[in-house]
Amino acid sequence: MLILISLFFEDGVHDNFDPVTRGLTPTELGFPEGSTWSTINDTELLQRKSRWMQEEAERLVAALPVCETTGVPAAQTMAHGNLFLKS
Repeated sequence: MLILISLFFEDGVHDNFDPVTRGLTPTELGFPEGSTWSTINDTELLQRKSRWMQEEAERLVAALPVCETTGVPAAQTMAHGNLFLKS
């Protein structure tokens, strides 16, 4: 079974997934010890930040509980569940 999950974010959410804003160090993104954000090549920084953001989003989605009935993340099921309970 293939399940496709699409996530849409507002511009401000981008900051929540930015490793610099989150307080990570360059070393935590795999740059050599002693590197600083201001001394790293912009292209390489963008590539590593993008990869980290994608992996962080995947970690968050993977950590969501899955509804046994629908097979979708339970948080999504609960958010929309009340629509089906009203008569």
